[in-house]
Amino acid sequence: MTTGGAGTRRNPADTPNLAEQAYRQIHRMIVRCELAPSAEVTQNELVASTGLGRSPVWEALARLTAEGLMISRPRFGYQVAPITLADIREIFGLREIVEPAAAELACQLVSDADLDQLDALCVAPDPAEDVETIMARNRDFHLLIGKLSGNRRLADVIERLVWESDRFFFYQAQSGYPVQQVPTGHQRLVQVLRTRDPASARLLADSDARLAAANLIELIVSARDPRPWPVSG
Repeated sequence: MTTGGAGTRRNPADTPNLAEQAYRQIHRMIVRCELAPSAEVTQNELVASTGLGRSPVWEALARLTAEGLMISRPRFGYQVAPITLADIREIFGLREIVEPAAAELACQLVSDADLDQLDALCVAPDPAEDVETIMARNRDFHLLIGKLSGNRRLADVIERLVWESDRFFFYQAQSGYPVQQVPTGHQRLVQVLRTRDPASARLLADSDARLAAANLIELIVSARDPRPWPVSG
């Protein structure tokens, strides 16, 4: 396989894989707020930070722009999409609709083995665990609830919303929110699911989604937010 250095030609079959690598690296930097919301960045800067070529990075940027995580600025480069209160309200407004529905459906379908799997995602975090590990379990918990609903389209919507929420939670964690508390709410939901009471599962999932949104919005509009980047309305 040829390399992408000067005077060499890259095998075309390698391009999709390299573009995927570039996408994952840049996406991770955005979600972790290593590329700060509203920050301006050029393609050359991302080529340098990822260690990949211009073509894979360009493809990754096109994909991230289509997903709304990057904004193209012709002749200037790119801007990382800002975190806005409108985005938070829209995303969590949808989560308040779809996640209670998924919990209600899942409550009627889950097996004991499914519940054990959910329980395993509710373990108390080890003090040495980083935010990314804790957030990965949080993500997996919500995605599994969606899957257990038995409705593939509903699960797909939840997956998209959960991924879109990740950046908010990293932002929240970096602002001092105790993410170690996250599994506590999940444990309560699993306990309700074990009772096979669909109405109670719906109510609790709705309450959890509303509380998550309220905590995030309260942080952003309060003076406790130490982040140096702007959050717009």
